[in-house]
Amino acid sequence: MPSTNKNRGIPRLPVVLAISCLIFCAFVASIKVGSYLQSVDQKSKDLSKYQQLYKIMAGYNTPQKSLLLLANNAEIRTGGGFIGTVGLISSNKGKIVPDKLIGIYAIDTGDGCLNKVYQPPTYLLGIGPCTSIRDSSNSLSFPDNAKEAMYYYQQYTSVPVNNVVQFTPEVIVALLDKLGPVNLKDYNITVTKDNFRDNVQLEVETGRDKVLGKDPKSGILGELSNQLITRLLSKNIIELKSYSTLFQQLIDQKQIVIYSSNTQVEDIIKSIGAAGEVKQTDDNYFMMADANIAANKSSPYIKNSVVMNQFVETDGSSTIDLKIISRHTSGYRISYIDPNIPTEKRWLIGDDHSYVSMALPKDAKLLNSSIGIGNISQHQELDKLVLGYYRNITPLSESTVTLRYKLPTKYLFGDKLAINTFIQKQIGGWPYDLSYTLTLPNGGYQLDASNVTPLDRQILGKDTILSYNGNVNSDQVLSFIYAKK
Repeated sequence: MPSTNKNRGIPRLPVVLAISCLIFCAFVASIKVGSYLQSVDQKSKDLSKYQQLYKIMAGYNTPQKSLLLLANNAEIRTGGGFIGTVGLISSNKGKIVPDKLIGIYAIDTGDGCLNKVYQPPTYLLGIGPCTSIRDSSNSLSFPDNAKEAMYYYQQYTSVPVNNVVQFTPEVIVALLDKLGPVNLKDYNITVTKDNFRDNVQLEVETGRDKVLGKDPKSGILGELSNQLITRLLSKNIIELKSYSTLFQQLIDQKQIVIYSSNTQVEDIIKSIGAAGEVKQTDDNYFMMADANIAANKSSPYIKNSVVMNQFVETDGSSTIDLKIISRHTSGYRISYIDPNIPTEKRWLIGDDHSYVSMALPKDAKLLNSSIGIGNISQHQELDKLVLGYYRNITPLSESTVTLRYKLPTKYLFGDKLAINTFIQKQIGGWPYDLSYTLTLPNGGYQLDASNVTPLDRQILGKDTILSYNGNVNSDQVLSFIYAKK
């Protein structure tokens, strides 16, 4: 069960607003040069979507205010991560003005409940009786989380916003990978893509700024962002073109998600895959989402593996045997004393206490589980059956949970047999390994087409078995079409 931890101190690992704004503007600048638009028609159409989105969010039609949520996926939540810092982008007729970054505790005290419009999930009730911006990242669907954040932001600041953009620290890691290490002389630290999380996080929690009572977002993180911005500004348009690929990669990996209250704009956002909405499908569907409720930074060190065995019966019904193996790959690391709580020793990387959610097709039926059906919560959300359980793992150990459930889909055995599985990645989530096996009831069919390369095809007796192994770092569709022999 979740432990109460109401005094979290100064915000953790904010992603820098100016950087995100600059990347987006740099990408648009490369479009406006026109060199990309000389490419093939489809590519031109795809790029024109970004151009449309830019024009709208840059306020060419009407003035816009865009809220930036900086979600720390080292302390991952169902919808991306703990919201430690927020920013605001005001735009009008192409002029983009980013306001100063604000630590979440400067506006979001979390005292009392403003209303009963939004309720916290059960696993967060130990932290507080109601949600706020910092803990608004709890739905599998980013549009739902964004609406909640917009609501609370207006309640706290009296400023309504049109759009919401959420980033994770993976954006900074990607920039450091592209731009190279940054030496912060005042802090005697050289920040690289490999040490960013540990070194900067430890400085945020225990370093000079916190000892002096300063906000680390304007200290070490401010200095880091200023240097990255300076390097970006030194790039010419040709060099900045490469950032378009980076931007789309971060979108595909759900490290950047965007929401607009304007339905037409939201349609454009969906068309580039940046909306973070829960996908609807009539076929097999699966999403797994971790929520770290320990308030430490263990999430990047939890390596999940999902084994999904699907069995199709002669009547077209289908069951899934699912195994989730979660390994804590780190030991206890980086002990520190919080200057605000000097009597308590803490670990930056320690025990994992998480709530694991799994979204399945709406009418799926849970049949059994290794931890007992009674220890798995079940509710309907976003036209899905959502299962959930608590996971507790000490460093360098692992847990395994198995489930069996029945799919609502009835497959038709005709001249062709199509079996599709949609695997959706968690917003801001970490990649995990997937092992999928499909077993047909007899050997009367052979694989005719597939959008992936099966690693193994074999016929054992009368059972046709096909297996596929891959890594889930973006949404995956597994499509297999069989034909009668």
